Amino acid sequence: MKKIYLSIAAVFIALTSFSQEKGFSDNKNLIIGTLGGSSTFSSKSDSTEFTWKQKFGYFINNNVVAGIGFEFGSSDKYTLDAFVRYYYTPQNKFSFFTGAEVKYITSNVQEIKMRGLGVSVYPGINYFITDGLAIESSIGLLNYSTESEKNNTSNTTNKFNLDLKLKTINIGLICSF
Repeated sequence: MKKIYLSIAAVFIALTSFSQEKGFSDNKNLIIGTLGGSSTFSSKSDSTEFTWKQKFGYFINNNVVAGIGFEFGSSDKYTLDAFVRYYYTPQNKFSFFTGAEVKYITSNVQEIKMRGLGVSVYPGINYFITDGLAIESSIGLLNYSTESEKNNTSNTTNKFNLDLKLKTINIGLICSF
């Protein structure tokens, strides 16, 4: 596992060797890796889920990035998504953004295979620590998803979630080149 982390770090360092003044500058491609988590605390049970998200994006214009991504989590949940982000100040060290994504979801919950779709909108911020390498954070989201059993579409779960608290936080790295 340590070799995987060192390999990922080496790739980010190699990609950040491209010169850049501030922010995203003239770079057109993004690689985003995010570690996220969400916790639910109640009197009946507590649960925590961790996720790893990997995204690949391309700047359509100075402020808009579109791309694809995938996610896998600690609860046997996998997603494939298409996303769009709008960066309010892409040329600055700090850059606020709003993101939206459409997801295809697969999960295995207690040996029941589920399939579904989801839509999310979320706010975030980037801070460039070096040229081409930034720390990213997003907190909260507005989400709607629908999932049904693979072999029984009559058993469908619809979820609507509005969460702007610290219980849903994602932290990651962005490499632009």
